[in-house]
Amino acid sequence: MAKRFLFLAILLLFASCILQAQSEEVSSDVQVKVVRVVVNQTYEKADKVSLSFYDYTKKILEYAGFSVVDENAKYYDATLYIDVKGIPGGAYYSKWGCNWNWEYRWTEATLKGTLSFSINGGKTYCWNFSYTEGPYSAISGGYFTPNDAPFRIAFDEGFLPFLFKSISELKGISPLISALKDEDWRIRWGAAYALGEIKDPRAVEPLIQALKDEDSGVRCAAANALVRIGEPAVEPLIQALKDDDSNVREKAAWALGWIGDKRAVEPLIQALKDEDSNVRQGAAYALGEITGKDFGTDYNKWNEWWQKNK
Repeated sequence: MAKRFLFLAILLLFASCILQAQSEEVSSDVQVKVVRVVVNQTYEKADKVSLSFYDYTKKILEYAGFSVVDENAKYYDATLYIDVKGIPGGAYYSKWGCNWNWEYRWTEATLKGTLSFSINGGKTYCWNFSYTEGPYSAISGGYFTPNDAPFRIAFDEGFLPFLFKSISELKGISPLISALKDEDWRIRWGAAYALGEIKDPRAVEPLIQALKDEDSGVRCAAANALVRIGEPAVEPLIQALKDDDSNVREKAAWALGWIGDKRAVEPLIQALKDEDSNVRQGAAYALGEITGKDFGTDYNKWNEWWQKNK
């Protein structure tokens, strides 16, 4: 009888844990409407650096359906704490003159810290991040003080994709897909990069549309994301070789080469007849990557080889 009672007690405890977990999931996805954002950023040796953590976090959280308030607000459902430290670094670079002179330049910037999303009376989600930009192999000038270290680049290329990826764990990839159309290229770039790390096939079509972006960096980020998604992106990329936008056709060709799927060989050979030289170059590169052959942009040679070897 005692054993039976103990079993029932354990079963009830297990059921309680399941209900609590479900309650926490509902809290994060539905009940949280207003998020307070608290930022603490400090920098070693750099006394003039202040990055736009609050402004960009606010915009990204709004894509996730949250209303955002600052740290002084009284009413909110959850708090996102951003605690980040910036560390400048660099290297010695040679300067030509009567003699070789070596000067230290601040060409490295590290941002590292913690994101903590705490729901009032509920669960807390924590993510640690760290990103380093530089040091650069060569420079033409600048970077004279710790304040000149490339902190902004570390913010753009490190923190923003990380924040997007963290938010996707709470709200899925829909906010990231929506952000691909933001007016700020940094937001679009960060969303595309994060989608590549998440590797969700549902992002393929939106990323192919992002290949039309006016910013070349965003187009490259979208192409790289499709490569990371891999096989599910192959057929859509093959179709993109016929897109009206030459940027889409070019990036699709490069992406197919990086993925390396042989289904793309014949469509890429046809792309060698494209009116745009950049598309033809991209197709030639992709064919070389997939087949190990090198016939440049010569359609006839590629077609002849393919007919014999397909």
